[in-house]
Amino acid sequence: MGWSCLIYGQFNVFRQADAEGILKKAWDALDHGGLLLLEAHHFDAVKKMGREGCSWYSAETGLFSESPHVCLEEHFWERESRTATARYFIIDAESGEVSRYAETFQAYTDDEYRLMLHEKGFEDVRFFPSLTGEEDENQKELFAIVARKPGA
Repeated sequence: MGWSCLIYGQFNVFRQADAEGILKKAWDALDHGGLLLLEAHHFDAVKKMGREGCSWYSAETGLFSESPHVCLEEHFWERESRTATARYFIIDAESGEVSRYAETFQAYTDDEYRLMLHEKGFEDVRFFPSLTGEEDENQKELFAIVARKPGA
């Protein structure tokens, strides 16, 4: 039985058309009877991300820079598109140079996740509180979805 796996909530960073393309590729890669495992964000978690407002921090090193820097962060929730966008402005402490980054998360309801998977041919779509199947207090915003490609 073949497996395919997307982890750490990255499914939501793709536009819906791209996410559907990923599901098609996963379908093609799986053997009959194979399982797809997705770790996805809850709708309300994405919405909450978009409503976080503005913040900043300073760091000696980090995700955005290996040098000391200041990170200015702003978040937006777009109700119509149901997306949360985070923008990051990284100011290098030595040069003052500014780098810009952004990420957008698409929010889906459980029914929308289920429908996308069914439309790609997956069956037996099941939801779990985490990748371990148990509640994970450290990652309440994420959950796991398992779907099966029908057997031959």
